[in-house]
Amino acid sequence: MIIFTEFKDTADYLYESVYKDNELRKLFKPIKSTSQSKNRDIIASNFDASLDTNKQEDDYFLLIATDTLSEGINLHRAGIIINYDIPYNPTRVIQRVGRINRIGKKLFDKIYIHNFIPRLEAQKDIKNWQISNFKLNLINAIFGNDTKILKKMMKLIHSSH
Repeated sequence: MIIFTEFKDTADYLYESVYKDNELRKLFKPIKSTSQSKNRDIIASNFDASLDTNKQEDDYFLLIATDTLSEGINLHRAGIIINYDIPYNPTRVIQRVGRINRIGKKLFDKIYIHNFIPRLEAQKDIKNWQISNFKLNLINAIFGNDTKILKKMMKLIHSSH
């Protein structure tokens, strides 16, 4: 399972929240990755199914990561993504999902994507949902039908609101 967030402070908070609870720590065995992370090899050995099986480990079940890990590393041994926040750029959501949904490397019959959207009171201030929708519509107007997957993702995100 992977929890993605845009912010290092949020990743730190989530990690500490899980880690300080003995039951959650034993159940999820969390590891954290941020832009300064030196854990890339450990993360790859636990979440990258393209590694030789003798290099794969099962030490961690939960990865808490910032968006810096949503590019350039395969994480397709995970079957669940939780988007703790929705980025202002909707293509970031697609990049996050692309870490576990690898073309030609299907490990799961289904993958699960869960999105957290701030309550309506907070949306009035941060407006990330409105900005993401505006950008998605702009992309769709420019590129047309090539953005079907983005539109589908945003509908999924909106339905979890």
